[in-house]
Amino acid sequence: KDLAPFSPASSGWFVQNNSNPIGTMTWAQGIGTIFPAYSGSSNDYYQANFNSQGNTFGNISNFLITPTVSLMNGGVLKFATRTAANPSTYPDRLEVRMSIGTGTGSIPVSSSAVGTFTALLTTINPNLTNSGYPGVWTVYTMSLSGITGTVAGRFAFRYEVYDGGPNGAN
Repeated sequence: KDLAPFSPASSGWFVQNNSNPIGTMTWAQGIGTIFPAYSGSSNDYYQANFNSQGNTFGNISNFLITPTVSLMNGGVLKFATRTAANPSTYPDRLEVRMSIGTGTGSIPVSSSAVGTFTALLTTINPNLTNSGYPGVWTVYTMSLSGITGTVAGRFAFRYEVYDGGPNGAN
């Protein structure tokens, strides 16, 4: 049976584009003709790209935030990501961040702000190189640590590229 595409909003996910200036794109349904999803039907993934930022020079900072989940030491976060091509014409970077506590998820409107998502779990392509982001689906697994007991929290996937967008160097 073919299921409907993933809908973050109806599943408790939240999107916040803090790019400067904001462009025409935020996180959106995948396009299976660009590349198929890691699993499921070809469009079953969520994506962001350089159009997160407007037509002038500026920075991309586009968040996809999970619903509140229970977190504990030893818990595991596992996800897959890729870009359309490696090497790419312009580099991509993804930060994975964590926020602990209820009421988390608020991020001030600024391309440099991370709000309560101060725990940086990993950065994919930290040096922002054209060949640093995987061009095929790559699974990342990280073990959670530094958490006392079982607490509420959220994860944020932040598509972040300085001097990005349609007219940026990146």
